[in-house]
Amino acid sequence: MEGELRRIRSKFVKRVSIPVIKGLLDDLWQQKVFSTEEKDSVMEELRSTKDRARCLIDEVMKKGERASQVMIDSMKEMDNHLCITLAGPPVHARARRLDPARPAVAEARPAVAEARPAVAEARPAVAEAQFRSTERLATSVGQTALGLRQWKGRPTPFSWIPPTPSTAVLSCFHQAEDTE
Repeated sequence: MEGELRRIRSKFVKRVSIPVIKGLLDDLWQQKVFSTEEKDSVMEELRSTKDRARCLIDEVMKKGERASQVMIDSMKEMDNHLCITLAGPPVHARARRLDPARPAVAEARPAVAEARPAVAEARPAVAEAQFRSTERLATSVGQTALGLRQWKGRPTPFSWIPPTPSTAVLSCFHQAEDTE
């Protein structure tokens, strides 16, 4: 726990307020971590909030694990928002280090790197196949649109559908059929 306090010390000094410091001192005194003299010296001898915070956290770290745990528990009860702020990103960084999937990801990286050239090589062929598929679909839609637009030369309610290049060719083909 002393390591936790050391890790959050600078953030604690910047963000803690006088009421929280007073509450922590009271809890530490009640739990017999601080004597009355130690408690009073933090509040009376030092003027600035930052100096009081520095003195408080340093004294608690000197007293060991039990004192550190009492302070952390008291902070959680008094100002949970402050605890969340102090815990911030370094807690997540530790969680990433302890992530059990991390070794598997590291093992997979060489295989992924090896597969990248093959994927890059296949991209143009995939793009071409997608284009051809889209072109066939457009031709099919164009034929349907042409059929709706003209049925034996009579306009239909769908005559507003604009012709596409494929429907223009089909239109010429159908006009030639009608004249025969």
